[in-house]
Amino acid sequence: MNDHRDQAEISKMQSSTAEAQGSASSSSVTKPSNARSSMKWDEAKDICLLKEATMQNPFLYRKGSSERGKIWSSVAAVLQKQGFKVDQRAVRDRYNFLQKKMKRKNVEDQRASGLGTAETDKQGELRQLLEDLGNQEEDAEQLPKQNEEEKKRDDGREVQKRACESFVETRKRLSSTETDTQPKKKRNTGGDTLVFLQQKLEMERELKSEELALRKAEIDRKELEEVRHNKHLEQLQTQQLQMQQQFLQLQQQTQNMMVMMMQTLSKNSNEQ
Repeated sequence: MNDHRDQAEISKMQSSTAEAQGSASSSSVTKPSNARSSMKWDEAKDICLLKEATMQNPFLYRKGSSERGKIWSSVAAVLQKQGFKVDQRAVRDRYNFLQKKMKRKNVEDQRASGLGTAETDKQGELRQLLEDLGNQEEDAEQLPKQNEEEKKRDDGREVQKRACESFVETRKRLSSTETDTQPKKKRNTGGDTLVFLQQKLEMERELKSEELALRKAEIDRKELEEVRHNKHLEQLQTQQLQMQQQFLQLQQQTQNMMVMMMQTLSKNSNEQ
């Protein structure tokens, strides 16, 4: 009896241990990463993300492909070196969120007045990067459809040719086609992206130069106005001094005339 009880207790302990291990392993597997939740985004960080995405351009490849995922991972790796707490999904989700936010804002602005609201330099740069990436994404969405249509047309032509020729002729034609043709190079817009960034930097330099020129002109104008103002004050002071001198002269003349009149009256009284 005791042996049976001991075996039952041992089996119960083993089953409870196995359950505890299973729950621990399942909790460790399903524990989510906090890379996305701990990241605090702002306009400056959003611009860094969009610039890096523009440089690497994940939209060279179709949606859902492993190549596009690798580029998003590369974007995340570059941002991680700058101190960003992100992964592939975090940067991709942030980009999608910014695109939806911009589209929603455009709709709200059009409903409100039909004109866009005033925006800061950072907001303008953010909007321009989002628009450029959105255009590249739309271009990438068109590529698979075009390839599928071309493939269907080529398959139809192939069926017609095989129906009109023998097996030997078909094999000979396919082998000659494979040796003569070379794989088409994938469209690469990386050069276009670099050209766009260079043009953007050049425009920023020109705007800064114009801004400095305007500031210098404003400073020169203020200095000229100050000089004119000081000169006007000097003229007013000179006129005041002249008027004071004239008043003193007139006062002196008046006093002299009074003295002369007093002397004349005194002389007349003495004579009488």
